Amino acid sequence: MERVGQLLHEVQALAAPEWAQTVSAVAAAVAAIAALVTVRHLRAQTRAAQDALEAQTRPFIANVPKGLYRERAEASGRDPADVSLGTYSTPRSDRPAFGASVPIRNVGNGAALIESVEFEVGGDVVEASAETLVLPPGELTRVGFMVEDGDEGARAAEAIAAVLEDFAVTIAFSDAAGHHRDETRLEVRNGQYPHVKARSLLPSALGRASGD
Repeated sequence: MERVGQLLHEVQALAAPEWAQTVSAVAAAVAAIAALVTVRHLRAQTRAAQDALEAQTRPFIANVPKGLYRERAEASGRDPADVSLGTYSTPRSDRPAFGASVPIRNVGNGAALIESVEFEVGGDVVEASAETLVLPPGELTRVGFMVEDGDEGARAAEAIAAVLEDFAVTIAFSDAAGHHRDETRLEVRNGQYPHVKARSLLPSALGRASGD
């Protein structure tokens, strides 16, 4: 029995360092996991704070619903939400010019920098512009084009302004600092009373909303 006891003591003596190493390794692993969780939590908090700040300064370009600015309409005799289009004569040319303009508004919390505007119909595109390139929150402006027959984009311009085909308007914009870039796409039902029938924001996943 004394011999057995001595052997057990020797085994325990040999196992003690290995057990200590195991405990130390487990403790180190637990500490590493805890540190990783803390870092991820801090990153999530930082991201949430950043998103909240950006939401306070991010613009959003939308259409102008009919009747929203009734006082302005009564004062000017024209609803700011009206889509304008037609064929015009130019004093310096005998060629007709096709023109169209669509009102937009900034419903976001920060100023919008209008970067580009395109009118599209049936796969054809005509480049357009905004009357106001930097649009403060709550303000309106118009985007549109005036293209003479035979010039670049005239095919799309004629289809929109003279043939009265349905068309789309894509407005690319960013915040005033240029950190975020989005695109608003307005689908316009053309005809005697042209109006925006739907809008979508790209590439943000905000889904599709009614033009009203």
